[in-house]
Formats: sequence, structure tokens, C-alpha cells
Amino acid sequence: MTTTQTFISASTRERRNDRRTSRKERRRLSRSASDMGNIVHVIEDHESQKMLLRRLLESVGYLVECYSTAEDFIANYEPYTASCLIIDVRLPGMSGLELQDNLNANYDYMPPIIFLTGFADVQMSVRALKSGCLEFIEKPINEQVLIDCVRKAVRHNNKNKEKFKKNCELQSCIDSLTPKEYDVYKLVLEGKTSKEISVMQSISNRTVEVHRANMMKKMKAKSLAELMKMVLTHT
Repeated sequence: MTTTQTFISASTRERRNDRRTSRKERRRLSRSASDMGNIVHVIEDHESQKMLLRRLLESVGYLVECYSTAEDFIANYEPYTASCLIIDVRLPGMSGLELQDNLNANYDYMPPIIFLTGFADVQMSVRALKSGCLEFIEKPINEQVLIDCVRKAVRHNNKNKEKFKKNCELQSCIDSLTPKEYDVYKLVLEGKTSKEISVMQSISNRTVEVHRANMMKKMKAKSLAELMKMVLTHT
């Protein structure tokens, strides 16, 4: 299966299923993506450790928001504003790993996560890394190691957020297509000519051309080559 066919199949499944993100929400995510990535969120239940992390990160220029529990963080978290999350694995109530699972399940964009722990084991580390954790730091924390990890996380976040924004914009364009325009869009990506689409869809060639022109306009593509590049680059 080609990359284009894979994208088409995924898009078809997405349109047939109940999607977590509405068109209005997707447009909001796209706008938010351009502003996100400014805050380091610290989720740590030990007050002294939390204040130490705040002072350390603020001393090197980061904005910091601190929480004592995962539940408190979730209640106050504004998606797409974080440059990274620093999470203690062992928290009262929901654990750090459970918080990671919760965020993965409920948000389309995840900032990099740095886990802190005083009792790391291989199984725990593997689980966290497989779920998208960027770094695992053992306590007591080496300040320079933490700063280096946060800088790495911020660079990682900055690299990903622009791609996320473009993906949101692309999906918003796709969502704006009518069912017939979307059918033409799929077939055009498969390399079908207007004549072939006319036969496959049992409509006139003129109607195909109208749908194709409307589709290209909504997709903001001036040529088939530009449309293909857009789809392949941002999927």
C-alpha cells in the first residue's frame, strides 16, 4: 500500500467514526498551536522539591506552573500551552504514569514529558518511554542534567508544534469538503483522471471538473503537484 493510499484509508476511517475533535475545535487547535510552547508544567507533591524546581527553571528563563497532584493539573491544564511536563512518577491519587496515559487518551497534541523518580526500574522506564516519555531522571536531581533535559524538550516541542499546526490546517481543509468533493479528492490522490472519475462515480465529466475545482480551492492547492506535496508532507 502506498503512502497516499494509507492516508486515504486513514482519512476514510476517520470520517466514518466519531472523531474526538470537531471542525470548530480543530480550527481552534490550529490557532492555539501557533501560540503554544511557553510554559513548563511541574507536577510534584513534595513542596520543597516543587519550589526547588520552580526556582531552578525560572532562573534560566522559563515560565513555570506547579501542581501537587495529577488531578489538580488536569483540572487546570490548558492544552497546547506547554513546552514540556515534568512529572513525579509517584503522586498521591493518580500516578505519574496514569497521568501520562490520561493525557495520551484525551489530547491530540502531547508536549514532551520528563519523569522524575527515586525508584526507577526497567519495566517502568520501558512503559513510560513507549508511551512517549522523552526523559527519565532519577532523584536526587542533578540540576544541570535537568536543565539540559528541559532545553532538549523545548527544542523537541518547537519542532513538533509547527507540524501539528499544519496537520490541523490540512484536516480542516479536508473537513470542509462536501461528500462528492471528498470522493473526487480521494480518487485524484489515487491518480485517477477526470474521465475515469466520471465513470467510477456515474456523473458527467463536467460535474467532475466542477467538484475538482471546488476541492482544489478548498484545499488551497494551485496544482495537483502542490496538493500531493501538501498531503505527503503533513501526514
